[in-house]
Amino acid sequence: MDERKTIPATPYKREEAKRKGQVAKSTEVNIALTLLAGMLILHVVGANMFYHIRNIAREIFLNLSSTQLNQENVYVYFLSALPKLFLIIGPLILGLLVVSCFANVIQVGFSFTLEPLIPKIERISLTKGFANLFSKRRLIELFKSLLKVILIGCIGYSILTSAWKHCDELGNMEINETFVYAGKFTFKIGISMSGVLLFLALCDYAYQHWEHEQSIKMTREEFEEEMKRTEGDPKIRARIRRVQREMSRSRMMQEVPMADVVVINPYEIAVALQYNPLLEAPKVVAKGARLIAAKIKEIAKDAAVPIVENRPLAQTLFKTVEIGESIPAELYKAVAEILAYVYRLKKR
Repeated sequence: MDERKTIPATPYKREEAKRKGQVAKSTEVNIALTLLAGMLILHVVGANMFYHIRNIAREIFLNLSSTQLNQENVYVYFLSALPKLFLIIGPLILGLLVVSCFANVIQVGFSFTLEPLIPKIERISLTKGFANLFSKRRLIELFKSLLKVILIGCIGYSILTSAWKHCDELGNMEINETFVYAGKFTFKIGISMSGVLLFLALCDYAYQHWEHEQSIKMTREEFEEEMKRTEGDPKIRARIRRVQREMSRSRMMQEVPMADVVVINPYEIAVALQYNPLLEAPKVVAKGARLIAAKIKEIAKDAAVPIVENRPLAQTLFKTVEIGESIPAELYKAVAEILAYVYRLKKR
C-alpha cells in the first residue's frame, strides 16, 4: 500500500471500488456457513433421506433376479430412479444454495458486476505473477491454510481417539444401528469442524475488511481530484459564489431608492427600511457594513431617501433581521418613532 494514502475513502470512492468488484469478502465465511448448514440439514432430514434411498436400492435389487442387466435396462433404471433421487437430495442442494447466497449478501450486500471478468493486458505480467508468489497476501494465505489444517487435524484426531474405544461394539450392532452410529459420529465431526472454520472465517473477514479499507484509502492528490470531479474545481466554486453575492448585492442596491429611511451607525453599518401600510411591519430591504454601507448611503442620498443615525437600532437590525424580513415586535416602537420623524420631514 502507498504510504501516502492516509485519507479514508469517500462514498464515491467506495461505490467505484464496488463497481470494480473490490469488496471486503472472505471465502472462508462461505465455506464455514455452507458446511455448517449442510450438517444441520443432514441432521434434520438425513434419516428421511436414508429411508428413501434404502427403498430405492431395495426395489432395484429385488428386481435383479427377474430382469436381465444390459445397457438398455440400466438406462431405464437410472431414468426411473433419477426423479426420486432429486426429490431426496433436493432439500440439501436448495438449502446449501440459499446459505451460499446468504453468505455473500451479508458480506458485500446485493452487488453484481462483470468488470473483474473483463480481460486486461496489464494483468498478464510474468514479473507481477512471480512477485505475487512471495507477496504478503500469499504468505498470509499460507499461514491461514496451515492453521486450518492443524486445528481441524487436532479436532479430528481427538474425536477419532474417543470413538476408537467403541469400535468393538460395532460388530454386535445391527446394520441400522451401525448407520445411526456412523451418522451421529459424522455429525459430531462436521459440527466441530464447522465451529472451528466459522471462528477462523470471522477472523479472516475482519482482516479482509481492514485490508480493504487500507487499499481504498486516498492520497491528498486523489482526494482533491475527486472533489473536482464530484463538486467542481474549488476556484470555480469560489467564483460562482462571488458572482452570486454580487448579483444579490446588485438586487439589494436596486431596492435602496424605494426605501423610506436608512438607519445608520455613522461609519460602519447602514440598514434600509421600507414600510407599506398594507403590511404588518416595516421590512429590511438592504443592509451592509463598511464599503457596502457607504454604497447604500450614497445611493440613498442620490435618491433623496432620508438617512437617520441611530447606533443601537442600526446594530440590532443588522444582527437580527435578514434582508426581506419584517422587523420583530420589540423594535416596532423605535422604528415607528424614526418613520414618524421621516414623515414629518416629508409632511406626509
